[in-house]
Amino acid sequence: MYRHRQVSYLLPVLFLVSAAAIGALAWTQGPRWLLLVTVLFVLVAALMSSLTIEVNDQILTSYFGPGIARKTVRRSDIASVEASSSSALEGWGIRLTTRGMLYNVTGSETVEIRLSSGERYRLGTDQQAELLHALRAPLGATGAHRQGDTSI
Repeated sequence: MYRHRQVSYLLPVLFLVSAAAIGALAWTQGPRWLLLVTVLFVLVAALMSSLTIEVNDQILTSYFGPGIARKTVRRSDIASVEASSSSALEGWGIRLTTRGMLYNVTGSETVEIRLSSGERYRLGTDQQAELLHALRAPLGATGAHRQGDTSI
């Protein structure tokens, strides 16, 4: 089993600084509804602070923070995986790009997953080689803990 949680520090800081600025403006002179925007920014900062990727014998799962925007696919539905990257223009978070959906919290290294259905998407990771190794392992072979796998 492979499990890794990649933490982002930049996204939460950007959202928290923005929340503080909007909250201060709303509190001192702005409309009070801006306080709701402040709360929304704080929630986004908490929810988008990490991306966890898990690969077991049957399933690939990825999710942000405590479990939102969960994407789960059966490994038997994966047609191919390959090392890829994202550009700064594609940003971070959940994005629709010309190469399918992108799920990442920081950095530019990704793994592109192509499904048998033709769908493709990319997962951002700071452990590209390890994730590729886990996804390329024969089905049923990921049960043993291998050196280099990361757990929380």
